[in-house]
Amino acid sequence: MRLLPLLLLLGWTSPLLAQLDLGTHFMRGTWQAYQSNPALLPQQRITISLPNIYGYGEVSGFTLDQVLEKNSAGTTILNVDKAISLLKPENYIRDRIDLGTLGVGFHVGGWYLSLGHNIRQSAFAKYPKELAQLAWKGNAQFVGQEIQIAPKVGIQTYQEISLGLGFKASKRFTLGARVKLLNGMGNISSRNQDFRLFTSDDVYQLTVDADYGLNAAGTQLQYNGFRDISAKLDAATFNWSSAWTNNTGFALDLGASLNLGRLELAASILDLGQINWKQDVTNLAIKGKYSFEGLDVFPQVWTDSVSFSSIIDTLEARFKISETNQVYASVLPTYSFFSANLHITDKTSLGALAYGERILGEWLPALALSGQTELFKGFTIGAVYVVRNKRFDNFGVNTSLKIGPLQAFAATDNLLTLLQGSNSNAINIRAGLNLVFGKMEKSPKQKEEDDKDFFKEKIKN
Repeated sequence: MRLLPLLLLLGWTSPLLAQLDLGTHFMRGTWQAYQSNPALLPQQRITISLPNIYGYGEVSGFTLDQVLEKNSAGTTILNVDKAISLLKPENYIRDRIDLGTLGVGFHVGGWYLSLGHNIRQSAFAKYPKELAQLAWKGNAQFVGQEIQIAPKVGIQTYQEISLGLGFKASKRFTLGARVKLLNGMGNISSRNQDFRLFTSDDVYQLTVDADYGLNAAGTQLQYNGFRDISAKLDAATFNWSSAWTNNTGFALDLGASLNLGRLELAASILDLGQINWKQDVTNLAIKGKYSFEGLDVFPQVWTDSVSFSSIIDTLEARFKISETNQVYASVLPTYSFFSANLHITDKTSLGALAYGERILGEWLPALALSGQTELFKGFTIGAVYVVRNKRFDNFGVNTSLKIGPLQAFAATDNLLTLLQGSNSNAINIRAGLNLVFGKMEKSPKQKEEDDKDFFKEKIKN
C-alpha cells in the first residue's frame, strides 16, 4: 500500500501519449504545418485531412533506467529513495493527446478557406519535491520546518470546430487566422495553490495552513466525503460520442509569413481563448489552520500500524472542505512559433524555430533546427534537433509519402525515446493521412517574382 502515494510522483498511470512537436512545423505545404501557422498555406488546391493522432507525454526528474534495479533475487524493483533524490525542487507531469477527426481546406483565387474538427486533451501537474518526500516517509523528517506541498493541476478535454481564412496581403506577405468554437467535455483545475505543513518538536504537533481549491466539470471529480473521492483523469474515461455540452468557449489562431526569395520568415500564436464551464460543476476548497498532535500522519496512512478508518475519521473531523457549484473559466495553453526557413535548392531546406508554450502561468520554451529534402517525387524526409526543458538529446525525424491523392505522414521529436524508452522522460509522435488534389501552379510572372532574392535586390538597388 505504500506505493499508492507515489502515483502522482511517477506519472506512469497517466496517458503519456501539452507541448507540440516541432518537426511538423517544417513540413511545408501540408495540412499539419498549416495547423501550426494559419499563414503556411498548403500547396494543393484541395486538402482533406483524414483521422490523425498526436500524442505527447513527459515526466520530469528521472528516467526508468535511473531508478529500476535488480535485487538479490534477480527481481526488478523501483528504488523510490533514489527516484525522490533525483527530483528537482519543482517537478511536473504533462501530456497532450490530439485526435483530428476531419478537416478540409481549399484555395479560392488568392484566398484559402478551411474547416476542421478536433478532440483535444491537455494535462499539466506541477508539484514540489517535498510532496513526494512527505508521501513516502512522512512529516518526521521535517521537524521544525514549514513546507509547501500544494500541487498545481490543469487537465481538460474538449472539442473544437475551426474556421480558417488565409490570403496573400502582398506578393511577399501572407496572413492567416482561425476562429475556433470550443466545447468542454471535462476539466479539473486547481486554484489558490497554498497548502503548508509545519511539524513542531513540541508534542510532535502537525499544523496545516491551507488555502487550496479544485474546480471540476464534466463529472470528472466526485466528492462525497473523505471515504468517497474519485477522479477520472484519463482521456479513455470520456464518452467521445456524448452530446454537445453547455461548456462552451472560443479561441483564436493568428499567423503571418514573409517570403524573401529563398528565405521564408513565419510567426504565429495559437489558442488564444478559454472555456466557460457551466455543466456538472463542482468546486472544492479548504481554507484555515488545523492541528494534529502526536501523529506522523502519512506513513501511518499507508501502513497497517494504525487503523486506516481512524485516520480518515481524524482527517474528516479536522478538515472543513467546502463544496459549491459555481461556474468558472479555464484558459487554454497558448503556443507561439517564430521560424526561419532557407531553401537551399528547390527540394532541400534548412530551418530554425523558437517555440514557447504558456500553461497555468508557466512559460515553457524550446528551440529547434531542421533539415528537409525531397528524395524523389512525392517522398519527403526531414530531421530535427530540439532543445527542450534543459535536455539536449532530442533528435527527431519526419516524413511524408504521396501515392496518387493519398498522403501519409509521421513525425516525432524523440526518436531515441522510441528506440530506448527507458532512458528518456519524454515522448511525442504524430501520424495520419490526408487526401490532396491538384497543385497550385504559379504563373511565369509570379514564379519569377517569388524566386527573386530580396536581399540581392536591395544590394543591387
